[in-house]
Amino acid sequence: MNKKMRELLAKIKEKNLQARNFQNEGKVAEAKQLIDEIKNLQTSYENEKALFEMERDNVPKEPKNKTTANGFSVMAKIALRKKLTEAENALVTGTNGTDGENFLIPEDVDTTIRMIHNMMDSYEAEGRGIKIIELDGSFQLCTKQEYYDTLIKVCSQPKKYTLSDAALETLSIIAYKQPITKMEIEKIRGVNSDRAVNKLVELELVKEVGRLDAPGRPMLFGTTEEFLRTFGVQSIDELPVISEDMIEQYKEEAEYEVLSEIKSEEEDDDGQLTLNI
Repeated sequence: MNKKMRELLAKIKEKNLQARNFQNEGKVAEAKQLIDEIKNLQTSYENEKALFEMERDNVPKEPKNKTTANGFSVMAKIALRKKLTEAENALVTGTNGTDGENFLIPEDVDTTIRMIHNMMDSYEAEGRGIKIIELDGSFQLCTKQEYYDTLIKVCSQPKKYTLSDAALETLSIIAYKQPITKMEIEKIRGVNSDRAVNKLVELELVKEVGRLDAPGRPMLFGTTEEFLRTFGVQSIDELPVISEDMIEQYKEEAEYEVLSEIKSEEEDDDGQLTLNI
């Protein structure tokens, strides 16, 4: 379907709706006039359709490239982990007797990465709604941020999570000091951080990355790909530099937070204040 055919269909639909409204309002003459216009538009559409099909059928067809014809089915089988035939394997590995001209996946990793970067530039230049992002040496296809508001109107709105100040402080410490144990986090913050760490793990911003070779073998925590994706960085090396003064400030704020909670609990015991947690 070409542009003119789509325009004609839109006009037919619009006038059909107007004719229906006139008919419901008892405006028979106006409705009949619109019906005649719709018939003329339908005739124009059928003529345009016939011309379009004739032009399409008269275009000489180029011989199908074997890779092009089978590429999508091969990639689909790879994604579904299905066994490939000998001919399909040839497309993937480049052993189809064409000196590597038509195979799907280049053997050279640098070539693959260069191709992906070319795709990234192409998607950006063409103003597409999708983009490829790089996350710690891997690549991911996703929608552009500016289309978020539009997407949530046609999809179920995702649940939004908010992080408390304590969780944000804990996440900052893990991001800059990883791998780090929970005890080291609490030493920096000066307060118990079980709840904050558990919340970050639940939101998949933080994960266990190993265990410290020490008595009790405490868990080591680090950030995840979801953390990189959420904060829009390719790797932790791109995080802004944080000074020791800021860490000390975190400690002071955490100590103030604890003192405030203790004071509130004491006042609650005296019946003077109710603390909602």
